[in-house]
Amino acid sequence: MEIGDRIKLKRIEKSMSLTDLSNATKINAGTLTKYEKNINKPSVENLIALSQNLKISLNWLILGKEELSNLSEEEINILEKYKILTERNKGKVETYIDERIAEQESKYTNDKNLA
Repeated sequence: MEIGDRIKLKRIEKSMSLTDLSNATKINAGTLTKYEKNINKPSVENLIALSQNLKISLNWLILGKEELSNLSEEEINILEKYKILTERNKGKVETYIDERIAEQESKYTNDKNLA
């Protein structure tokens, strides 16, 4: 997963449209689209604005790695359970999560189209 994928994931998770994120960060919506499609990489200033407005760490945004100290107890418990799964079952969990994210993204897109 690249920076753009993480931006899009968190934007959708927070039920924000590109326009919402653009208004919050003062980053042009077209520029955000290029970030989300991994065409362009954000500047340091834009990374900071995205991190602050999406309420995510710069470490996670840039590297895709979160410090455990930033995770909730619930998130740590889920990770501990995930770690003991077989590779096959980890794949099933990842597929399930991907399906839920796609479902959530689809619902958000449909809700925005109805508005």
